Amino acid sequence: MTETPYSGHLVFRHPSPLAALAESLLGFYGLLRGTEGHRRAAALLRTEARTWFEANEGPWRDVKGWTVFAATAG
Repeated sequence: MTETPYSGHLVFRHPSPLAALAESLLGFYGLLRGTEGHRRAAALLRTEARTWFEANEGPWRDVKGWTVFAATAG
């Protein structure tokens, strides 16, 4: 079996795509789309993303890593 590690980044140059990604993950935390909790959390995420971009230079980088394992039958 071979193991090959990879790394990369999600790069956000504007707050809206960053907030949209974060909003898409709210269901994993029990905040279902269409509920008041989801709407409040999404609004907070949009505000926080705008605030970060206003206070910082450059893009937001979300570091990612993954590993691919490959095996052969035999």
